[in-house]
Amino acid sequence: MADQIPSGTGQKENSDQIPDVSATQKNLCDQATTEFVGYIHNLSPLKKGSYFDCQLQGKEKTVRGVCFSPPKLKRFTSLSEANSPVKIKKFRIDTKSNAEDLLMGHDVTIEHFPAIDFDKVKLPTTMNLSTIKSVCPGQIVTVTAQVTHLYPSKTVGSKNLQIQQAIIADPSGTMKMTLWENFVGSIKQGDTYTFRDICVYKDKMSHEICLNTAKSGSTVESAPQFQQVLPFTVLESTTVNGEIIGVNQVASYLSQVQ
Repeated sequence: MADQIPSGTGQKENSDQIPDVSATQKNLCDQATTEFVGYIHNLSPLKKGSYFDCQLQGKEKTVRGVCFSPPKLKRFTSLSEANSPVKIKKFRIDTKSNAEDLLMGHDVTIEHFPAIDFDKVKLPTTMNLSTIKSVCPGQIVTVTAQVTHLYPSKTVGSKNLQIQQAIIADPSGTMKMTLWENFVGSIKQGDTYTFRDICVYKDKMSHEICLNTAKSGSTVESAPQFQQVLPFTVLESTTVNGEIIGVNQVASYLSQVQ
């Protein structure tokens, strides 16, 4: 199970998975040659005073959108609340987060686009583990699940951050979860919890969809146990079959039996 180690140590931080954008706001959109047509879902408030994100439902798939122009939030909000189909121009696709993020800068254009041949579908933020596997990495979700296995906590990274990993389950399936810092030790194996505002991410090693406590906003609350039968949890293990073909060195010593 790969650790999501904060930035500065060469790997991902336990945050909302902000794309690695080193370009200026202008350069962010210089490569844009395509258009996106679809609907806006789950629009976030302004984060860190510099960006907001959302889900963008296209005809074939849903992707995460990240806009680094705070003044655009008002326009996105009005179109989202009106359930308006939109056309977005001047953006680029980033895949550095092991996902497919649509990045937008100050010159992004978004307009009402009624000539669309598919309907808006509901993408809830509260869901079960099975439906979470179908959403795009970076989305903030809420889920109720039982902790079926809890690993010991450990310290990782140059900042000595505390991390604890777990396997959680609900009647629809199982999933890995990573708990950071103040969430370490907050859950017990066998108990059921509602995990609110946690982040969906894709593990770089296994490419599995997992869950991660966000840098801020996540909460963990006790919840009633499930009455339904939960799926069996299979823990990671590795078995290697081998054959002894020779002995390189033998050590001997004297022992006195009394």
